[in-house]
Amino acid sequence: MINKDTLLFGSFAKVAGNAGCRLFNTAFNYCNINAIYKSFSVNNIKEVVSAAKTLNFKGFAVSMPFKIEILKYVDEISEDVKKIGAANTIINTDGYLTAHNTDFLAAREFLSKYKDSFNHLYILGNGGYAAAVKYAAINLGFKFTIITRKNWNVITTIRDSLIYNCTPVMNDIDDSNIYIDCLADTKTGKKLASIQASHQFVLYTNREFPHEMSEYSSHLKMFNINKTVFKYISRYCADRKNVSFLDVGGQEGGRGNKIVGRSKKLGVDYVNMDLDVKKETSKLIRGDICSCPQIPDESYDIVFSHNVFEHLKTPWTAAEECIRINKKGGLNIHITPFSWHYHPLPVDCFRYTHTGLIMLFENSGKVKNLLTGYSMRARRGNRLGGSSKYIDGGLDRVPVDEMGGWRENWLVFYIGYRK
Repeated sequence: MINKDTLLFGSFAKVAGNAGCRLFNTAFNYCNINAIYKSFSVNNIKEVVSAAKTLNFKGFAVSMPFKIEILKYVDEISEDVKKIGAANTIINTDGYLTAHNTDFLAAREFLSKYKDSFNHLYILGNGGYAAAVKYAAINLGFKFTIITRKNWNVITTIRDSLIYNCTPVMNDIDDSNIYIDCLADTKTGKKLASIQASHQFVLYTNREFPHEMSEYSSHLKMFNINKTVFKYISRYCADRKNVSFLDVGGQEGGRGNKIVGRSKKLGVDYVNMDLDVKKETSKLIRGDICSCPQIPDESYDIVFSHNVFEHLKTPWTAAEECIRINKKGGLNIHITPFSWHYHPLPVDCFRYTHTGLIMLFENSGKVKNLLTGYSMRARRGNRLGGSSKYIDGGLDRVPVDEMGGWRENWLVFYIGYRK
């Protein structure tokens, strides 16, 4: 229970996230520590320092783009920070601020397992995080090459190497490489974030991080699907022009779908394919994703569907077609129910787990899983069903009891990279 003795911790970034809140608040609760952790979106790091002192934050994290600027406003910097020139963790001792860098500690720990296999490292980027990785590489005895915007095209030529991405850019990396991605929603990014947070926890509390917490061994990773999927789409579009986007089963051109709406604002070349199309246009085509030979191979950069795969009679052939019409280097993105009430349009055949979607798309060997996960944002919504022209009697009504109708609504998503 929060009271006058509750300790305050937090993080400050241009755009705040929820991962740190989940991790630290769960750890505080697990360890019976009277503390809370809150993330904040900020624009002025100087004002943050003043506020943190006034509110007596015991410690806080800073993220891009403040890792270098924060050094102007602290009282002391650790030896590691002196050599790196950037910090991500600040400890407040009665108004005296000390800067630390746990990004370096996480990078060193993560890279150490590759020390016997590689002696050279490619580092993508030259910001504050890249400086921490560079220092970790030096610490471990790696030779390294820094790749920046000036020589970015070198990335596509690298083979059989160790690569560490320190930028927010999604990159096309050959499968022969070991690729460490710092982005928080990637597999390696999550691991790095967990490692560095465990080091922050020690600085904050003088206690070891409770790695045994079951929350973080769970395979059921929860996301805001709209934000997560759009983040991948926007990254993909950032350095590409004329991105072609096929919305499978979008109904009325994806009207009402937030992901589609935001993607259109990025300027994608949007095409909707549906079974029930009265008049075809260049942007609205008739087709069945289970078999659409009329669409040439490698036609679309992004193949997207939202609540479609549960209605497909042969989802395995649909997955094959999605892969076939996806350009190499493109994205396959699909959102579908894990748990939902029966809703035939015109049929309702399947429910999926994240592993089920991975198996559908990766058996071909042509797609690499980037991210899968779940959303429970609508979990306790009272789904009652409604009218349906596909059911005798016209209704797909859910039996209602004292708890209401259907109240276990989960979505699952898959984002794959076409090799």
